[in-house]
Amino acid sequence: MIHRTFTIVLSLLSLVGCMTSTVETKFDPTADFGSFHTFAFLAPDPFIAVPGGIDEVILPRIVSATRSTLELSGLVMVEDMDAADLIVSFSLGAREESKLTRYPAYYGRSSYGDGSYGWGYPYIGEVRVRQYTEGTLAIDIVDRRKAAPIWHGRKLRSITETMRENPGQAVPDAVNEILEGFPPAPAN
Repeated sequence: MIHRTFTIVLSLLSLVGCMTSTVETKFDPTADFGSFHTFAFLAPDPFIAVPGGIDEVILPRIVSATRSTLELSGLVMVEDMDAADLIVSFSLGAREESKLTRYPAYYGRSSYGDGSYGWGYPYIGEVRVRQYTEGTLAIDIVDRRKAAPIWHGRKLRSITETMRENPGQAVPDAVNEILEGFPPAPAN
């Protein structure tokens, strides 16, 4: 019983460890974010990089979620890139990863027979390999007048089967996390 519980706990911990996500943002601290009022998406296609095999349905969802988030921050979307203060583009990436988890496995006495509990010798290490897809969404925002990047945000996350089948909420959540601090507060 102890062995089984130990194995289940370690399996769950290793699975949770693989499911973590990372959000990184960088911005130009010299940019006057208060002077930007409009944005447009890079034309003719705001997606600079898209890996093969990605479901094309997800691309408009990324654009829509980004538009909503930027509009909530007070910016107005314009269709003409030449009339925009900011230009927004995206990059998507995916790669197959493996996570190797090692832990000791119980081997020895148990609660069977003599009624005692205890760890016996020797321990035999178990190794579990989990294969998963790590996805990346990056959002870049450029000051059109200066042709200079002012914001870069990206999110790395394990892509689950549920997310593949129904990316509905995963897309806006990722965009919101990337743009959470946009625009940054002015430096004092």
